[in-house]
Amino acid sequence: MEKTTEFRISLSIEDELHIRFTKKQNEFIEVLIVYSTCINTTWHQVLRIDQSHGILHKDKLFEPKIENVKELITEKITPQLLAELISEIKTDWLELKRLFIKNKLGSD
Repeated sequence: MEKTTEFRISLSIEDELHIRFTKKQNEFIEVLIVYSTCINTTWHQVLRIDQSHGILHKDKLFEPKIENVKELITEKITPQLLAELISEIKTDWLELKRLFIKNKLGSD
């Protein structure tokens, strides 16, 4: 039996994490972690961790397409790994947002 869990974590009034994962028989079969920010009333994805290409990976959506190489996450997906990934974003979100604004919106 599959069980999907989905929740959001507010980082600020305009920044949030969206987390969704599905487990089947204690194995993670789907993982999605998205950091989004709202700038001038428009929501933008800044960082996305998912398995959309068959392997868990991180996309920094503020990097130019030519440099946007998927950062593979090769560790076995465990609750501890998910907690570490979420914690990393919670620590780095201000810098991620700054880079997004600089690279995608063209300002500091």
